[in-house]
Amino acid sequence: MLPGRYPSAGRGNSKIWQTRGNPRIRGTSRSVPCPDVARLLVVEDDDAISEPLVRALAREGHEVAHAVTGAEALDAAEGGDLDLVVLDLGLPDIDGVEVCKRMREGRPHVAILILTARSSELDEVSGLDAGADDYLTKPFSLSVLSARVRALLRGAATAAVPARSRACGSIPARAARGATAASSGSPRSSSTCSACSSAEPERPSRATRS
Repeated sequence: MLPGRYPSAGRGNSKIWQTRGNPRIRGTSRSVPCPDVARLLVVEDDDAISEPLVRALAREGHEVAHAVTGAEALDAAEGGDLDLVVLDLGLPDIDGVEVCKRMREGRPHVAILILTARSSELDEVSGLDAGADDYLTKPFSLSVLSARVRALLRGAATAAVPARSRACGSIPARAARGATAASSGSPRSSSTCSACSSAEPERPSRATRS
């Protein structure tokens, strides 16, 4: 047994490790909040793993659904507005790698975290190449898994920022234009960018530059 850790409750299995002091309860000093409440799907056929995992993610304020088979997972992904999927590979009907491929094809913006006992380098490469965003092997720490979920959700939340930058100009470019206008003594007026509702300084007119 690892020092300072103990296996979680659940039919005597040792596939989940919890650091002492967990679980992290939303609203306590140990909680690290996500940007928004997310819709998560846990795809795992082992109740000893899925039950504590679903509870831990729900304690962070997320809406968490559970699927036991690959077919259930694909139905949930097709019919639901999911933000992130925690996906086991050893499912009873469809291999998790195939499930990951189909999810990525149908829902390209959903984050996928593979959680599996397959720990070889080849398995990890296969999972990531199938479309997974992260790969975590069993046994695992609930605190580490929760941190990886938060990281994936942060990445998804900021994915729209480059699109806004392309629509209205990057922040450094807007700042540079504003500095040019200020140094030339020209009056600055601002227009509202429809893409991000931020005030964008206009370039000085030809007459002012001359």
